[in-house]
Amino acid sequence: MGLKVSRRSFIKSGVAFTVTGLLLGDTQLLPASPAKAAAVPTLRKKADVIVIGAGISGLAAAHVLRKRGYETIVLEARYRIGGRIWTERGSDFPAELGASWLHGIDYRNPIPFLTETFDQLQGLSDSPSKGFDQIFRHLAEGLDIRPNQIVHQIHHDDSGVRVASYSDVFQAKYAIVTLPLGVLKSGSITFSPELPDRKLQAINQLGTGLINKLYLKFPYAFWEKDSKIISLPTADGDTQPFLNLYKYTNQPVLLGSFTEATAASMEKWSDEEVAEYAMTGLMQTYGADIPPLTASKMSRWASDPYALGAYTYHTSAASREDILALGESVNNRLFFAGEATHPESCASVHGAYLSGLREAQNIISLT
Repeated sequence: MGLKVSRRSFIKSGVAFTVTGLLLGDTQLLPASPAKAAAVPTLRKKADVIVIGAGISGLAAAHVLRKRGYETIVLEARYRIGGRIWTERGSDFPAELGASWLHGIDYRNPIPFLTETFDQLQGLSDSPSKGFDQIFRHLAEGLDIRPNQIVHQIHHDDSGVRVASYSDVFQAKYAIVTLPLGVLKSGSITFSPELPDRKLQAINQLGTGLINKLYLKFPYAFWEKDSKIISLPTADGDTQPFLNLYKYTNQPVLLGSFTEATAASMEKWSDEEVAEYAMTGLMQTYGADIPPLTASKMSRWASDPYALGAYTYHTSAASREDILALGESVNNRLFFAGEATHPESCASVHGAYLSGLREAQNIISLT
């Protein structure tokens, strides 16, 4: 049974597997069978379109296709939807561990979904318990979303597509692949036939960047409550800025953002080591008698097997043409969306959203 999703609210905070069962004679796919896989099913699930990934690009595409009457199944590897938009509510405050910015949004924005969302956010400062995930919840309403479906094999030919997870096989006329660039780079999913050379070149030449967030909550704010930024000393003699969320939410929370090498190193630390790092800088600044942490949360996007990076960027070898090549369809059966495929707005929420609309329309135009 698909996952049925309801609305939630919004707050803006600052800042390999074995491949088996591909029988080319009748193009039948069977799931691989590692220890965690379920028994091989006897029933193949069919739809008009399979969307791989329930991030905002996949949800946007599926939302449009469903409204146009296409039977659409969304496959998501995680237990949750949203992809790299992730509002974690494990304690009494929402932590935006993924995307948390709307770039260039105002009432004149031509993107209906973002404008509608922005209209709904005017009570933002009065609602500290809300989360950024509101930005996609209405897109997911009524969709057939299958969580915990780890796709490992995609076959495509003139007759359609067949997608194998570790528990099921799905068949459709078309598929939209919204996997992050890092996952495509990893080779954890086998395409048969293999993707075109130009697309493989684009996957190789584009880069995956890393940014991680660290939330620190205390019983009360002992720092300068009206300051936007709190700068803490680090072991190497530098300083690390933390956003003072108390100024905006009245919650005694500090938010640090870490990029590239620092972020990668911190992913290897235990939660206790991360907390010790933060507390050391705070005690150097405010004294040893500061209150203990009541909660901390940290993202680890490079270690997340369903992300393997936080965003796409242009390496010195990459160009706009690589973004375009990554977004090209294959045989008008296999379509590609996600922030990495939007030439003007890669590495952004609205770029991911627009790419999903683009690929839904590309499929609609074929029928």
